[in-house]
Amino acid sequence: MTDLYLDENDLTGSIPAKLGDLSSLRNLWLSGNGLTGSIPKELGNLSSLSTLFLYENDLTGLIPAGLGQLSGLRGLRLSGNRLTDSIPAALGDLSSLTSLWLNDNAGLNGPLPVELADTMTLDSFHYADTGLCVPDNASFRSWLAGISDHIGTGVVCSSSSSGDAAARAVLNTPDSALLTSPRRRPRPRS
Repeated sequence: MTDLYLDENDLTGSIPAKLGDLSSLRNLWLSGNGLTGSIPKELGNLSSLSTLFLYENDLTGLIPAGLGQLSGLRGLRLSGNRLTDSIPAALGDLSSLTSLWLNDNAGLNGPLPVELADTMTLDSFHYADTGLCVPDNASFRSWLAGISDHIGTGVVCSSSSSGDAAARAVLNTPDSALLTSPRRRPRPRS
């Protein structure tokens, strides 16, 4: 099996870890269902995977760092869930990634990992409606500015004297880019 398209099928329950055994799987689309629980770390074993679409579910927990091992991954869409914590720096290892959607996960927080700038092919990056912020790093901000479809929080992280990232400043970004948060989009056809 190379493609598993089960988006918008009213599926419930958790994502089976056994999906990580489908070594020839190239496209896994489970978006628009009622899936719960965490993203199985075993999905990081899917070495042939090109797209992983899990958006618009009720997934919780962390984004597994093992997803950074998916060297051929071109699309990672996790928006519209209840994911928490920070973005794993290992996602910067996804050298083929063109689309990364993390928006509408209010529990995601902290600075975007500067390693993401290593994904030179990224042309669609959404992280609005999260607690994520942009590191106060000129080269990283320049990389972000070069992404054609960039919808972020408009917030730059900065450290206060106590060392936490509570003090923030708005980026010089058009208001429309800050306020636009895509919701359900039609499934792209190949």
